[in-house]
Amino acid sequence: MQKQIYDATNFLGSIKVLLSDDDKLTVKLVSDTLQVFGVKNIKCLYDGDETKKEVYNKKYDLIIIDWKIGNFDGCNLVKELRFDEKAKNRYTPVILLTGKSTAEEVKEARDNGVTEFLLKPFSVKKLREKLIEIVEHPRNFIISRNYIGPDRRRVNLKVENERRQNNPDIE
Repeated sequence: MQKQIYDATNFLGSIKVLLSDDDKLTVKLVSDTLQVFGVKNIKCLYDGDETKKEVYNKKYDLIIIDWKIGNFDGCNLVKELRFDEKAKNRYTPVILLTGKSTAEEVKEARDNGVTEFLLKPFSVKKLREKLIEIVEHPRNFIISRNYIGPDRRRVNLKVENERRQNNPDIE
């Protein structure tokens, strides 16, 4: 009897992905890669305003968005989405595509509620790693006065005075 190896990408055929970037070549590359991973339901957008309407009107399992879509700021959209209690994708994992890589820019994306950060140009391996990270190691969602998004701590360290509280309203 052959032993089956678990692959986090096996379930990807059932998820809905929103992919938004103003660079059509990047959208094609990411979309083609996601299809190779088994994703069948991918909505591709090239305009920031369309993307904003889409994230507020239709539920997705994953959002992959560029930081800058023309004059539109995808990173700020993530922050806005996280703070809007009525937003359909408030808790949806977001991978931010970007050519920005300074420590300040990475911190800004993290503080805006981005789940994963993918630097362009990216490799297929890196995209797969980000997807697996989201699937196999989902992070708790934090809601506080100044931050809403996935837990920014990736390592479980002992904290003497834990100030975070579980939110029973989150699935």
